[in-house]
Amino acid sequence: MGKHVSMREKIALAVESQLQYDTPPETREILRRLLDLGYSEPDAKELIGKAMACHYYRVMSLRESPDKSAYVRDLQQLPVLPWETDAGITEDAVIRDVLDNDNIDTRTEEEWRVRYQKLRSTTYTIHNAIIKLMGSERLFESARALGMARRDGFASLSDTEINIICDHAIYADPRKRAGHIQAYRATQHVLDDDSEMVLASMLDAKYCLLQYESHFITDVGIKVIDQLRQQTFVLFDINLSHMANQDMLIATHIIAPEGISMTTGGGLPIPDNESLRAIDDLLVVEFGSGKRNFDEHNTNGKLATGMIRILLKTGASERIRYAEPVQPTSLPQRSSSKPAHIAIGRNAPGRNAPCPCGSGKKYKQCCG
Repeated sequence: MGKHVSMREKIALAVESQLQYDTPPETREILRRLLDLGYSEPDAKELIGKAMACHYYRVMSLRESPDKSAYVRDLQQLPVLPWETDAGITEDAVIRDVLDNDNIDTRTEEEWRVRYQKLRSTTYTIHNAIIKLMGSERLFESARALGMARRDGFASLSDTEINIICDHAIYADPRKRAGHIQAYRATQHVLDDDSEMVLASMLDAKYCLLQYESHFITDVGIKVIDQLRQQTFVLFDINLSHMANQDMLIATHIIAPEGISMTTGGGLPIPDNESLRAIDDLLVVEFGSGKRNFDEHNTNGKLATGMIRILLKTGASERIRYAEPVQPTSLPQRSSSKPAHIAIGRNAPGRNAPCPCGSGKKYKQCCG
């Protein structure tokens, strides 16, 4: 087991990294200025670290979005520290919530991106394997539950509709989901740590109604609020991070391996207030009025099934817009095990289109 690294040590390492790579370049400029003012190098770096700790405090405790320009302004004020000029920050709070809190994750944006892409890739590998294991009958069961069954099987369904059916088949019913995961485990001799984390998060998947709040990590994450549970968190999705705006409202399953929340695929936009009213009526009928525990009582998948049926009736699957032209793909027949889960904002991609798994790579170089 590796040596435990305290938060103070993490911040010291982050300061050294900023100085080494000049990101931001103002860090080195401030260090020189502090040295010119007579501070020793260790003391000057400690002051920079305290400014960084205030930045973490704003993000983690005050729930502000990361703001590089605000951090640079704090640096430029040194040796005056942020808690000396900002009434919303106190030295004791920064020490308690940040400097003495060794559980804060201090990964850089690039490190977050790489980790998200790795877990996303693992997730899609598992999804596709489960789809193959469950077979077409389970898919048709979901199609019937959603009112999407057709006499010609899947032939007349769009790729977006196929994704919705596959996502529902895996996730909607928690009891069946556990069975799918158990069946997948039985086919694997050894599972790596990432696969174990993804499978555990799949067991805890939740169907959410997400509203955009703000961008959080550039090109990777956005801050959202789940309107069903009134919980705010960061959603990792490269495609959504480029397309999200104040009007974004989507219904989707969410998993969170290693605390990195991501969609499972098959999400649908909420097109209008009429759809929201229909969803609210459904929630009252199925879960009662007042405070509702969706996760405890969603034992048979009625939450996801009911919401998806409402949104399909409003044509929500046709309202998904794609960022660039895509090439059509062949749809599965009854015996097919077509990979599911194309991320919101992308239809079945062309070989040179961005991979829908959110990796940022071309489809042919990733999941294709």
